[in-house]
Amino acid sequence: MFEVAFKAVSILGSMPIDNNKLRRYYEQIIEAFVRSELNYLNLEKLSAIIVPDVFIDEVLEFQKEIGISNPNVTNTTLARAFEKMIHDTKEDKSSVIDHSEEYINGIENEIMKQRKNYNYNRIELNNFCQIFHKFTKMYLIHIVSELGIAKELGRTVSYGGFKIEKYLPVLEAEFDRMYKTAYCENRVVVSEVLIDLLFEYYAEFRIFITETRQGVRYDIPI
Repeated sequence: MFEVAFKAVSILGSMPIDNNKLRRYYEQIIEAFVRSELNYLNLEKLSAIIVPDVFIDEVLEFQKEIGISNPNVTNTTLARAFEKMIHDTKEDKSSVIDHSEEYINGIENEIMKQRKNYNYNRIELNNFCQIFHKFTKMYLIHIVSELGIAKELGRTVSYGGFKIEKYLPVLEAEFDRMYKTAYCENRVVVSEVLIDLLFEYYAEFRIFITETRQGVRYDIPI
């Protein structure tokens, strides 16, 4: 059994998380996502997933706490860590520390990196599709959870510079409608608007997906 600890005091540096109810909500979202991937993950030695407030400082401090003699984390002009897994040899357990504020940027960059690998024939189409849908799923779960938190706080979410930004008003409106339907009518109805939006969002990565009689077609121009 692993622990999820959400210690950040804000999301994306602008939305304060100032009560334990919201922290617990975010911890439950993270735990639910990890448990949904149990078929692909071996969590036997995972003891904790930690979302810190000051990533670099808290990673170094955590390593000191578990007795690592030479604490380290990548933080140079050439590269910077956004996440780190730390193994405690005494307890034979590992902890994952994640930097939430740059999570979205990291996912978008990884998608474009893997797209380039496919274009240069470094990975097969099936492998790329699995990677692409895995990362976009993580991305969208993150966005939806932050929309929910922002609504409870009465604030507006902004992702200026990210591909998802222009879709936020539609996402928020459609999820509000779905929530009201589920709450009032005890049923979940997936909006056709959201399905269309998803394909438009994929196209932001110049990945065009269409359904044909033969199946799903992926067009990924160089």
